[in-house]
Amino acid sequence: MPTNLYVLVDPRAPTEYRYVGITNQLKKRLNNHIWSSKMGKKTYKCNWIRSLFNVGITPKIIVKAIIEDSMRSDMEIKYILKLKTLGYRLTNTTDGGDGGQLGGVPWNKGKNMPLHIRNKISKSLMGKLNPMYGRSQLGKLNPMYGKKHTIESIEKNRKSHIGLQAGYNNPRFDYNIYTFKNINGTTFVGYQYDFKKIYNLISSKITRLIHKQIKSYKGWVLQ
Repeated sequence: MPTNLYVLVDPRAPTEYRYVGITNQLKKRLNNHIWSSKMGKKTYKCNWIRSLFNVGITPKIIVKAIIEDSMRSDMEIKYILKLKTLGYRLTNTTDGGDGGQLGGVPWNKGKNMPLHIRNKISKSLMGKLNPMYGRSQLGKLNPMYGKKHTIESIEKNRKSHIGLQAGYNNPRFDYNIYTFKNINGTTFVGYQYDFKKIYNLISSKITRLIHKQIKSYKGWVLQ
């Protein structure tokens, strides 16, 4: 299945590419980049995106090529190398080839990652290159070693996380528009999240319906 080789740019400087990626769901991928940055993730890419937030703008996603799945890893690696050679200030933290697909069936299901790509990923995380290098918190190095959280602190932490990744805030929120029709003549057009919520349907069943693993559920069919 064809997929997109894309770049992220500052809308004010659309020819200055800052990040290279692969996806077949552009809107979801861009939303994921934005969400990760808003949640405080510490990477060069997220730091750059937050710098755009500070002046009231968001990154723009631009498709550079449409390629076959079988070529995605090699094309991403080659394009990142090409841009770096030309002097582009990319925020990618790896040489590429380790990108993923948001939602649906993973692009690499049933495939083995090429040895040269596994070696690249391994080398990029060795020793001091590993973000956790020298930061072990095992045993007595852990600040909570020999201590227990109080019931109050556990409850406070639980409440502070309620809803952070629920519904539209979920980084993997499905922004595709679906049309479902029921045998009683009712038709729904919109997000699967709203569909499940309005009609009180089981999430896993709707997922199977969308992926054509079942033909119908409670009288509903995917159009």
